[in-house]
Amino acid sequence: MARRSKPMVVAPFIPLLGIIGIVGVDRLANTPYRTAFVVVWIVLFSGLFIYVASKMLEARRLRRR
Repeated sequence: MARRSKPMVVAPFIPLLGIIGIVGVDRLANTPYRTAFVVVWIVLFSGLFIYVASKMLEARRLRRR
């Protein structure tokens, strides 16, 4: 049986982080914290997406061998 890789465990957090971003921007509208929230959210979202995408590409390369 194939071992479950970590990206598949972490992947569901991508849409969850997206929802948190949308709700957070809506709640923080017209406050001084909105810009900081958006910057942190973009960094977290991008980092998580890049991690999952790189691990999936690595797994694909390993399967082709």
